[in-house]
Amino acid sequence: MAHHEGPTFLILGAQRSGTTWFASMLTRQPNVFLPACKELHFFTRYYGNGREWYDAQFAAASASGFSVRGEATPNYLAVTHPEYAQVADRIAGYRRDLRFVVLLRNPIDRALSAFLHHAVRGRFSPLRGIETHLSDLLQGRDRFGVLEFGRYGAHLAHYLRLFDRSQFHVLLYEELAAGNAQSMLSETLEFLGAQRTDVRGPFDKRVNVAPRSLHAARLGCLLSFWMRNDPIRVRFGGMTARLARAGDIIDRPVSLDVEIRRQLADYYYEDVCRLRGLLGRHLDAWSDFYSDPFGSGKETPRGTQHLMR
Repeated sequence: MAHHEGPTFLILGAQRSGTTWFASMLTRQPNVFLPACKELHFFTRYYGNGREWYDAQFAAASASGFSVRGEATPNYLAVTHPEYAQVADRIAGYRRDLRFVVLLRNPIDRALSAFLHHAVRGRFSPLRGIETHLSDLLQGRDRFGVLEFGRYGAHLAHYLRLFDRSQFHVLLYEELAAGNAQSMLSETLEFLGAQRTDVRGPFDKRVNVAPRSLHAARLGCLLSFWMRNDPIRVRFGGMTARLARAGDIIDRPVSLDVEIRRQLADYYYEDVCRLRGLLGRHLDAWSDFYSDPFGSGKETPRGTQHLMR
């Protein structure tokens, strides 16, 4: 089977930025095909299976005449993480004319969501506070890419050395969540070369939502920490995550300590500046990286204030 029968687009990521939600909306459109398995992980885990295996995942689409075919594996974007360093080059070797959809979220909020996602699966000790864990991550002990997966500027810079900027359609999670899902989906369909008439909803049914409260995180840790190195975690990890979300009912969402949030903003500041340059747009929705030190009503890149201290 020729590999041109495979995907015409990829949702690259970022992880914990609404990719599952957005992919689920795309699957409801009559002229777009995504495999039943959202994350194929071909360019990460299963590259050794070969192109024919990958193309076979889209056989039903080819047989039915779908011209717009894609898949969503959020880890594809994080090419600065050692485990995924070869992904962009593998994609370039597979097909040069692919189109890419990228969803980005304030990297601080994404990191917190990622931490809670991993915590309820027993990958962080429930005996230590969130701020303590995040401080460790800032010191470089970032085994699961909690912080690294938010360095979008570095990720996209690598991709743009291999592909043209016109092949990328970048969306912000904050704008998607603010009630713009239908219009953003319509624009994405046009970018992908699909018909954008009669866009099908619902548009507000989010999926794969991480627990947001301390009770949820701690409950998830306690449920799954004991089996963190056991294959049974793979089988029952989703169940413990669902049980953990019950904690959201009795507690308010996590609010990061002001100081640790400032440290995270400092950590990401240069990368966000790089991202702004690559995209050619301001990222006003990410207020952590802007400030108005003089009360003038005019936003200034947050780092300017740092340099003026």
